[in-house]
Amino acid sequence: MKQGGERGINLLRKQRWVFALILLISGGMFACWSPSAGASSLEKAYDAAVGGIVDLRLDDSPKGKQSVKLAGAWLFYWQRLLTPAEWQRETSPVSYLNVPLSWKAEPASTGVDSPYGYGTYRLELHIAPNQIGQSKALFIRSIGSAYRIWIDGDEKLGLGTVGTNRSGEVPESRINLLFFQPQQDTVEIVIQTSNFSFREGGIIGDIVYGDTAALIPSIVRSLLYDLFLVGGFLLIGLYHIVIYRLRRKDMAALIVGVVYVAFAARTLFINGYVSSLVLGIDSWELLVKLEYGTEIIIFLFLALLMHRMYPSETHRLALPVTGVFAALLAVYVMAVPARVFTQTMIIQSAAEALIMLYFIFYVGAKAVVRKREGAALHLIGMGVLIVALINDTLYWARVTGTKEWLGEAAIVFLLLQALIISYRYSLLSQRNDTLVTELGQMNATLEDQVAARTRKLNETNEELSEMKALRTKMLVNIAHDLGTPLIGVQTYLQLMAEGKLAPGNPDITKLLIDKTAYIRQLIDDLFKLSKLESRAQPLLLEPVDAAEWMAELTERFTADLGASGMRLVNDIVRTSVAGMPVRLRIDRYRLMQALHNMIDNAVKFSKDRSDTIVLRGYAEPSAELGGTAFVIELEDRGVGIAAGELPLVFRRFYTKRGGNEQGSGLGLAIVREIALQHGGAVDVASELGRGSTFRILLPVADERGTA
Repeated sequence: MKQGGERGINLLRKQRWVFALILLISGGMFACWSPSAGASSLEKAYDAAVGGIVDLRLDDSPKGKQSVKLAGAWLFYWQRLLTPAEWQRETSPVSYLNVPLSWKAEPASTGVDSPYGYGTYRLELHIAPNQIGQSKALFIRSIGSAYRIWIDGDEKLGLGTVGTNRSGEVPESRINLLFFQPQQDTVEIVIQTSNFSFREGGIIGDIVYGDTAALIPSIVRSLLYDLFLVGGFLLIGLYHIVIYRLRRKDMAALIVGVVYVAFAARTLFINGYVSSLVLGIDSWELLVKLEYGTEIIIFLFLALLMHRMYPSETHRLALPVTGVFAALLAVYVMAVPARVFTQTMIIQSAAEALIMLYFIFYVGAKAVVRKREGAALHLIGMGVLIVALINDTLYWARVTGTKEWLGEAAIVFLLLQALIISYRYSLLSQRNDTLVTELGQMNATLEDQVAARTRKLNETNEELSEMKALRTKMLVNIAHDLGTPLIGVQTYLQLMAEGKLAPGNPDITKLLIDKTAYIRQLIDDLFKLSKLESRAQPLLLEPVDAAEWMAELTERFTADLGASGMRLVNDIVRTSVAGMPVRLRIDRYRLMQALHNMIDNAVKFSKDRSDTIVLRGYAEPSAELGGTAFVIELEDRGVGIAAGELPLVFRRFYTKRGGNEQGSGLGLAIVREIALQHGGAVDVASELGRGSTFRILLPVADERGTA
């Protein structure tokens, strides 16, 4: 279970950037045809309403494509709730109020100096005769905070309950779509509205008139866009929470997960229509409190994320102060009515912004200066979020004429977080890839691991047993090889001492010299191999040119072989790669020693069969050495080696090969050890009865002479 969990964690971590990229691309696609983006293609540019009238009689839009914002000056009666019939009899002075706009925003023209109160709006639409009897719709985005509406004297479904005081009003705020068929070329729209619950009153959102074929797709896109953001934020949030569940040490994943779940909730609460459909919440007061509450959670956890990622750069009191402020703000929002805390929204947002600016421009900047991993990207993401929060605050306060940016900013922030996490884990992955791969292969299943270890132990025991047998045989061979000539020497000397052999006999003298030379050679081989394996005498490496060295070898071995009646043939000598000469770092003496052993071996097994030894030197790519290797190849045309013996010929003390039963089995072992100490390798190819080819592979040095 533990290994499976670790693999799950690694998989999820590696896929974080995929989720972020999908969300970014999808968000961009939805944003391109969201209501704010798509409106320009559906809404024609008309002159604003003048004197409570919008004239559409010159509209040349094809049927089913008309969509017009009813913006401009509407007729307005303050502190009067008039029905269409009462409007006709009204004689009190009328004023004009621009739509969409809070009625408090134009006190000079309306005399309204408070967001709280009630009033009646009226607008006349003059339409072309061919539009009479067609299916039309009125899309209302936002009226604060309750309204009744009549179209051509027919009352349609409003929102909430309009009242003349706080107790008589039931607030409700969401989008609304009303269908009707004009019966004449003048359409009258009358809207009663009251506001005792929100910081702004009146028609504060767009009212769009048009054909149902034009309005419905735009509204559906608006709802789908919000649902997409809710689903996307929720998915990514839950994904990070799952990461935390799998690995409790990854606290940053939990924090990011909570932030995105809060983003999803905030988006859902802002859209009252979706909240009503999905959550069944119709209370405007509750939705506003929930929206502000989720913003406080986002604010607190963003600060916690900065502290978690850069604890050394954060003052020890910064997080406690932020937590206390967030707690007090949450109590304030939940305890007081929405009409109170919405009035102080700019002050609240300013305080939150100041705290977040500390984390961005002090903590974040210090982390960038100290070159913390991902600090620059994190700083950019936090900056984008803060700018979006400030913009949305000013937008809802009607200070700016922009649009909401927080959803798009959250997507950017998420992408940057994914990049940071991917970057951090890519570094970790680079350091641990080899170890993870080996551990994954070794621990695929416990049974496989036990079986592999058992096989390994059995193989080791077999190798030890074989090594022990070889060493035993080696000692027997050494004892025999040393004992036989020593007995012979002792016998001849004893016969001389007894006068049975005449001293100075040349044949006897040569025989004694040969036997003592053999003993000395055997002892010398044992001594050389022992020093090589114990690293008692390090290699004396020097840079050499491969061409010059091959010429030296050819000259040396041609003379040596000539003395024994053999000849050396240079078959291939290729000492350059891509036109550049090959250079090596070698111990000339040690490699000469290894090649002598190979030459002696070739001569021994070529007697009476061939008088030719072939020497080759060439460069080739080598997977075994991980680069380019220079190969020294020695070929004889002697008795060859059986296929079953090929893997064994470089082992110490191996003497089973035909014609070598009396040897010590140390010569080729010495060759292998010298090659390995040069960072190289050895191999052999042979066919019984046709000869053998032994090779030494040496790593090629770089331009500086480093192997």
